[in-house]
Amino acid sequence: MNTRFILVLLFLFLFMPCPSQAEMGMGISGRTEALVIEQFPYVYEGRFSIHNTSDTACLYVLAVASPYEDVTEWVAVSPAAVEIASNGYADIKYTIAAPGGYTGDYDIRIIANGYALSGEGTTGDRPVSYLQTSGSLRISVNVTHNAGDASLGTTRPHEADAPAAEDPQPVDVGSQAYLDVPTDVSVGTAVRLRGGIIGHEAPASLCIVLSSPMGESYALPTDYTYTFREEGVWTARLTLPDAPLVERQIRVRPVRAAGMAGGAYAVAGGLLLLGFLALHRERKKGQKRREKSEARHQTTLSSISLKSKTLEGREMPKGL
Repeated sequence: MNTRFILVLLFLFLFMPCPSQAEMGMGISGRTEALVIEQFPYVYEGRFSIHNTSDTACLYVLAVASPYEDVTEWVAVSPAAVEIASNGYADIKYTIAAPGGYTGDYDIRIIANGYALSGEGTTGDRPVSYLQTSGSLRISVNVTHNAGDASLGTTRPHEADAPAAEDPQPVDVGSQAYLDVPTDVSVGTAVRLRGGIIGHEAPASLCIVLSSPMGESYALPTDYTYTFREEGVWTARLTLPDAPLVERQIRVRPVRAAGMAGGAYAVAGGLLLLGFLALHRERKKGQKRREKSEARHQTTLSSISLKSKTLEGREMPKGL
């Protein structure tokens, strides 16, 4: 068989596309800030970048979280939402404007939730993009004793002692619910499943319900690591007692699928090596054949030259 033809087949086999999951990711570049407030009012500006490392355009929604509502209100983020192309990035600016506060240490996080723009799910009769990835930037704030004493006080009152907010606004949990689960995993893989309400504390009754291909259901907390033991299509739902909010499907594939892909590459690599060895042997054989042919050619030329000299040395017969 032609060696070049074998090599072409091996290269085609080696670079055949294998089934893979298009994963979504993100990177946040920015340092963890440790701020000290020695007097109020206090203003600080900072920046960080979000890098979309996935292979699709994504929408990133920014939110601020802290243990206390008044501290959360110190922080403003701009832009609050940004669309980033694949492998692109965006600069985010945040401002901390604290008119007053209590003495203490506070942990603030700016959370970036990423949504794939190519896929949609449902929350009742409304479409919603699925959360694919999330990350956060941490900011620690220390309000000194003197700053707190000159402002609201050195001791923060307990939540029960704090005045109740007037006219609380209802939270539309359906439009802000998210369910962060993978779309493709292998049997035996431990996967973190997360769900919640963006920008709000999740109701205690909120849970994730997993339904297996055999019809069995499992009620899980909204942040839980689950190991899939059964292959097939699973269904994950973020639900309240009265209605499901978000639903997603998870394809659990057998472990051998990944092993076969790796084995295929190993076989292809071995065959490619054999092909190169065969090509090397053919080249050596060709070189030997050329050397023999050249030797025969030199022998023939030497013989012809010798005969010519012999004829030249002989005398022509007289009388001719």
